[in-house]
Amino acid sequence: MVTKTIAFDIGRTNLRVALIENGQIIGEVYNQKNGYKKEGEFEQGLEILLGQVLDGEILKNNDIEVGISCAGAIDIENAVYRPNQYFPEGFSFRDFFQEKTSSQTKVAAIKDAHAFALGYYNPNYSDRKEKALGILTIGTGLGAGVLYDGIPFLGGDTGNRVAVELGQLPYFGRNSKEANIGKKLGEFASGEGLVRIYESLFFTESEPVLRTRFLNELLHEEKCKLIIENIEEDDGCKEAVENYAVHLGHAMASMFMLYDLDKLILDGPLIQNSIEFIREEVKAAFNNYIQDTAHPVEFDEVVEIGNLEHAALLGAGVFVQNYEFYLSELVKKSNLIFKKADEYDREALKHLMQVERLTHPGTEYSESLDECFDRRMDEGDIYVVYQMGQMGSMARIVEQDVSYIDEKKITKNKIRYLKGGFTHPTYRRNGINSQLVNYFSFMEKEKGVDFLYVSAEESSEGLLKKVGFEVLGNCASCDSYLNECTAIPLMRKELKNGN
Repeated sequence: MVTKTIAFDIGRTNLRVALIENGQIIGEVYNQKNGYKKEGEFEQGLEILLGQVLDGEILKNNDIEVGISCAGAIDIENAVYRPNQYFPEGFSFRDFFQEKTSSQTKVAAIKDAHAFALGYYNPNYSDRKEKALGILTIGTGLGAGVLYDGIPFLGGDTGNRVAVELGQLPYFGRNSKEANIGKKLGEFASGEGLVRIYESLFFTESEPVLRTRFLNELLHEEKCKLIIENIEEDDGCKEAVENYAVHLGHAMASMFMLYDLDKLILDGPLIQNSIEFIREEVKAAFNNYIQDTAHPVEFDEVVEIGNLEHAALLGAGVFVQNYEFYLSELVKKSNLIFKKADEYDREALKHLMQVERLTHPGTEYSESLDECFDRRMDEGDIYVVYQMGQMGSMARIVEQDVSYIDEKKITKNKIRYLKGGFTHPTYRRNGINSQLVNYFSFMEKEKGVDFLYVSAEESSEGLLKKVGFEVLGNCASCDSYLNECTAIPLMRKELKNGN
């Protein structure tokens, strides 16, 4: 079957979708206002857009893969929108799109600025050779991304994957007047920043009619558009844009100093609409700021004004099409990677299961390793940890464990069961088991699970106590157990008020 690539670009204001083929957008780009501020509207918007590019015949006759460019922090390994002010419990793109299409649909999500960069640096269709390529996307907010040898730079092993958040850097302007504008670089060098600068410093210099129009606009992007449209006619707008350009020049210089770039691309709607008016101001600020540093470069030699239409959509397509490659590179360059296992982990998990079997000599197994993998994936979730590119440990979480526990006697809360796990002998006694338990406890809590239960071997009891499990007794003292399991300890970890 042919694989169809669907790319989504999820911004603060708009949702966009298109089909990608051979590094190009095929057909129309569909647009929907982002309704994430009201419960259910975000999901509805995604579903509407999905229906516009995906009909029954396409779904019936093709495999589907979905790439997502998204503003905000992303769990790269699991395609999850991390908890934020709009999604307190996070949002799983993989679960959403697999439910709407097929359980076999490949889903991959990445931060929007990195998607922009991948749109320019498509490994299959681009001839770009920069070893260190940076990008600043200037719209409502300030986005920043870096590719080293074409690979997104995602940061260390904390699992947050929020490296290159330039907009979060502390920044207070150049003088006491500007200090009232904001406390972060993104509050100066962005569309939001331009509006803040105009309101704080130059509003009173504008004509009364324009001031009234500005106050009547509710959205930042509309206020920003109004300022840009009146650069040549209105003194207040002109001075605000010139002031904003200086801060943008500082942001660009910071990118070079922090990430040792070969080239920096400027993109985003604010740049496209204003660069002809602010180029010289940005250039002067950049050159003045960077010439006395350890990385002196010239604006015209290292800065490129982007002109690739729908770069984020193209980059989202690139990311999902090459997801296995990017993920393998991420694993290679990181010390510890925690994730929920999927089809891409099949071979690594089979190897770990083979080692598990070798530790139980004399036991006969009726399943092949592939059959065991498929059964365990169908039963629930498998959480794994990679260390230096090798899978070191796994843990299985299931909805039911009727072989041990009579659910009706336990609780009315939402519960799941730790069915078991295994750690490769090479990786034992180095703390990764505790970290893996903490990781899947967090992930299960985000799903709304209240308690985790486990039928624990005595050898595991000490570890489980350290990571928050309590002993409730065993079958002899807990009537929640079935009669044939009298000697096995029952342990429980509370998630709703714990970790």
